[in-house]
Amino acid sequence: MLKALLHRIVARPWVYNKMRTFCGVRQLLHRLRPLLAGTDGQTVLDVGAGTGLAASMLPPTAWYVWLDNDPAKLGGFNPHHRESLAMLGSATQIGLREKSVDVALCVNMCHHLSDRQVGQLIDELGRVVRDRVILSDIIPWPSSLVSLLLWRYDRGAHPRSWQTLRAALSRRFRIEHMEIYTTYHHYIFCVARPRD
Repeated sequence: MLKALLHRIVARPWVYNKMRTFCGVRQLLHRLRPLLAGTDGQTVLDVGAGTGLAASMLPPTAWYVWLDNDPAKLGGFNPHHRESLAMLGSATQIGLREKSVDVALCVNMCHHLSDRQVGQLIDELGRVVRDRVILSDIIPWPSSLVSLLLWRYDRGAHPRSWQTLRAALSRRFRIEHMEIYTTYHHYIFCVARPRD
């Protein structure tokens, strides 16, 4: 019951944003900012976009596409660019044509998907992305009490090792950069390009 109540509270966009800040989103933004700075004139798809935080890091000429399945997050999305599109839908069936986006972000959402759904997500990213994918996710850190406590209340039910996530991404993409970093959790951060 407490878990369900916390999920309802954190689903509110302003609480969600505060929780992300508390959980160390600054380290992620530090990694994303230089990668997104060079997206002038490009289409950037944000899969599992939440409240669209990544849009604020894009140059004015980038076209931002918000994609999430949570209507509450859509209500909290405030487009930072004139050139924005919001799509309420599934990461496993992206409603865009083949090779229609230059860059896709998939930030801290794979742990919300089953193994089958992660495979579908990677296939969809391989279908729609022309240039590169930036993927980040939380990975288990069993020796950290703080990480274990946060996992207990996280809505994601599918923690995976970095090896599993790397292998899933490698089916359709060549990984150019991968690192593991730590805040209250361990995180994997990858930049990859389509194999085809």
